[in-house]
Amino acid sequence: MDLQLGGVRQSDIAALARMSRDLIEVGLPWTWRRQRLVRALLRDDHVGAVLRGEAGIVGFCVMQLSIPAGSDAAGHAHLVLLAVDPAARRRGAGSRLVRWAEQTALVGGVRHVSLETRASSETARAFYRALGYREIRRVERYYSGREAAVVMGRELLGDAEINRARVRADALVADAITRALDDRRRGWATARE
Repeated sequence: MDLQLGGVRQSDIAALARMSRDLIEVGLPWTWRRQRLVRALLRDDHVGAVLRGEAGIVGFCVMQLSIPAGSDAAGHAHLVLLAVDPAARRRGAGSRLVRWAEQTALVGGVRHVSLETRASSETARAFYRALGYREIRRVERYYSGREAAVVMGRELLGDAEINRARVRADALVADAITRALDDRRRGWATARE
């Protein structure tokens, strides 16, 4: 499966909202609608990426970066959303999106990534464990007061490795970030109206 990684375009938002509803928020109230996605992706501290195949978007992720200005603190990244079409699962699509998020965090000097997943989804928990994430704690009634979550996290690299990662940042990651920022500058301003 030939998949292209790129930035989120304004024209992607409706599809991402549907994927969130159908693949992430199943059985819960639909909270990641178009407007919420637009608001998140217009913020300076959020980034997103999509994987496109021949038939359209097969996966996406949204991440929040918290990098303290003028501080020696390393900052933190939070993987807010990750969805992969069931037909593209177990083919590396989800791993590729998570690695993009981690590389983006590293370029920003972030050392820790966290996320939440449903406690009832052993498949999701096993996926993240296979990528080096560990379970930190369980939060009862996290999802709409109905379902428990498991908070998971992964420590990234130390200072020397972060610096090397910055220097040899994958061209695909740098290109995706550039395209996402360019898309935001060009067309997303109208989404605020």
